[in-house]
Amino acid sequence: MDAAIATEALKLRRSPVARTGWLAVVLGVPALTAALTAAARAGGDSQLAVKAAAMLTGTGLAGYLGIVGQVTTVAMLVTTGIVTAWCFGREFVDGTVAGLFAATMSRRRIASAKFAVMILWSLTACAATVLVALLAGALLGGVARRVRWPQSWSPHPCSSPGPPIEQQLRPIGFLDEVGGAIMPRQAAVP
Repeated sequence: MDAAIATEALKLRRSPVARTGWLAVVLGVPALTAALTAAARAGGDSQLAVKAAAMLTGTGLAGYLGIVGQVTTVAMLVTTGIVTAWCFGREFVDGTVAGLFAATMSRRRIASAKFAVMILWSLTACAATVLVALLAGALLGGVARRVRWPQSWSPHPCSSPGPPIEQQLRPIGFLDEVGGAIMPRQAAVP
């Protein structure tokens, strides 16, 4: 392993900012998603229920994963930005930036190592978030039982088939036109 990457990985692993950010995303996103899904399903006239219902894009697993995607996007953007700023800015705050100029490695190699470590950090945080969110969805709501699976994916031989996969993947809302350009709809059969 490259010495620059090993050094940056060690700094990031020992960083309370990186650990706190990773745990906040991995545990916070499933908790927030479960709360928003519960608020949307409960209904009501409160602002939270109305906004959560607007975020719910479907029922069962599709709706839950829709909220997981929305919350994960924002959480990862903010958390990765904070941790990346710490990764690059800590040299100035700790007063060790002068030591970087004396290092035998080029500044480009050090910056590349920081970026490589940050990419790996964000990928592991995102993957762990999705796994924990899926586990939380299965444990808390049993969302997988309420999904109408396509016939080829049917987890139970007696379950009814769901809509065709083209309808399940069809984008919704304001992204309908963009998704239509990527995956055109088939003309209706008369």
